[in-house]
Amino acid sequence: MGAMFISTAAQKLYRDLASLIDEGRGGETVETVARYYSGGLEPDELFGILARIGSLSSSYEAFAGRRPQGLIAVAAAHTVSRRLSPREAATALVVAAVLLAQEAAELAHSTVPAPQPVAATGREELKEQLFYSILSGEVQLADGALDALLKLPEGRSAAVEVLLQAGSRDYSLGGHKLLLATHLITIAEKLKWEVTFGVLRPLVHYLGCGFDAAQVDGLKLWVNEADVEPRTLSEGKRMLTLAEATALADAILNGDLPHALNHALRNNTSTESLCDALSIAAHEWLAQGVGGLEDGITRAAYVSAVREASRRMEDGTVWLFLGAASLLREGWSGSAVKPFELIIEVVEVKEFCAWAAPQDAVNGALYAQLLAEAFLREDLAMAAELKPFIYRAVIAARGRWQNSTEVRGRFEALSG
Repeated sequence: MGAMFISTAAQKLYRDLASLIDEGRGGETVETVARYYSGGLEPDELFGILARIGSLSSSYEAFAGRRPQGLIAVAAAHTVSRRLSPREAATALVVAAVLLAQEAAELAHSTVPAPQPVAATGREELKEQLFYSILSGEVQLADGALDALLKLPEGRSAAVEVLLQAGSRDYSLGGHKLLLATHLITIAEKLKWEVTFGVLRPLVHYLGCGFDAAQVDGLKLWVNEADVEPRTLSEGKRMLTLAEATALADAILNGDLPHALNHALRNNTSTESLCDALSIAAHEWLAQGVGGLEDGITRAAYVSAVREASRRMEDGTVWLFLGAASLLREGWSGSAVKPFELIIEVVEVKEFCAWAAPQDAVNGALYAQLLAEAFLREDLAMAAELKPFIYRAVIAARGRWQNSTEVRGRFEALSG
């Protein structure tokens, strides 16, 4: 997408929406977007506006004990919208805008201190300072390190690596640290890295809220036990067969998890194939109807985020895989992972995205779009012989969903 604010109308919409969202006025947000859409507003422009507005407040400490949704919804809606008509795309983004407004009351009046200047100047020094400042909760110092790192040559890729490493340190709240990390990095990338510090700063503050010490300690012990060099993972070329991927997914949920995963990590298995097995296991939560629907969707989205993060990281990916496997096993009460039938219904990506785009159930908009986004990405990534596992899962999830499209009805009525 091109640079934002190419028109006077877009600049005015930014100003109008910034105040409406800040004040939590979701109904007027829908009306305003509908008016501008009737005047020719493009979905990409709307995405850029919402992404910038959502990152205006960095004080994501407000979400320490639960999941932030607004900016993730904006990112997911835009990814889903690439498969939709302009009107459907705008509807998906309007739903995300309403979610932003719902969250804004908690963030609107928080004051964000200026970044703390840092003495470090070298790339490696700043990476280390950013990482450990986040882990210790010193967010102003982390802000300073991020700002300084982004100003260096190759500093952007270094900052992304550090933020993903920090996001994979635990998997609390369904792995939401990594979910927020991958989505905000995607937003920054789609905005051509124009406002990188502003977009990534909320992530620093959310990551700095703290980590689950027991999870971090448990993963660290497993990382040490696995004893896998980063080079071993990055150079792994072996793709698992259908039978092997199914067996590994079953072992993750039902078998000797440490043994099975350690074996796969050490034996030249490609990172993409590891992600395939994790994806099959994650989608079994939905296919078998284990636990709450939103919980299952979050696990599927988390594994999709693991795949995305692993493609961007040079080091630390073993934490990603071990954390994802641990989350998938935690609370599992289902049965064995069964091969699919010879005849299975195929899910069309475009049609599924069109179903998810307007869903606006209370606190549910994020989950419908997260499911569609994860399905879109996994459908692109996985071999054809593995896709039926995903199809079976999303069909089951859609069957459990309670449709709610009030925002779409209002938007369509107002936009003509």
